[in-house]
Amino acid sequence: MRENNNMLEILKSNSERVFKILGFGLSEKAYQKALALECLGDFLQVEEEYVCIQHYTNKHGVKKQVAALRADIFLDRRYIIELKQSSNKLKLDGKEVEQAKRYKRITGAIEAVLVNFHKTGVQFIVVDLRKDGAGEKDNN
Repeated sequence: MRENNNMLEILKSNSERVFKILGFGLSEKAYQKALALECLGDFLQVEEEYVCIQHYTNKHGVKKQVAALRADIFLDRRYIIELKQSSNKLKLDGKEVEQAKRYKRITGAIEAVLVNFHKTGVQFIVVDLRKDGAGEKDNN
C-alpha cells in the first residue's frame, strides 16, 4: 500500500502531465480517460465512473437506496477523484467541494481530490470533511 502523500504526489504529477499534453478546453471525460491511463501506467487500480450508492435508514430501521451517484475515478479503492474543466479556478466552498465530500463519506475513501483543468493549469484540491471544507495544494 502506498503512503497517502506519495499517492497524492503521483496524482498531482499525472494530472499536470495530462494538462501539459492535452492543454485546456477538452471535456471532463477526455481528461478522465487520460488521467486514468496515466494512473494505470503507475500500476494503480483505476475505476472510472464509480457508482456511489447513497442509502437512507428510516426511524424504524428500514434501509433503502435513495441515490446512485457517479464519481469520475476511484483510485486504489481509497481515493475519490472528481475532475472539472472550467475557465477559472474553483471556489473552495463551492458545489464541487460538497460533491466530493459526499462521495468521500459514501465510499469511506481516505481522500477526495478535486482536479480542475483550467485555462492556466491544474488546480488540485484535497477535500477535508472538517468545517472548513477543503485545502488547496500547490495551485497553478
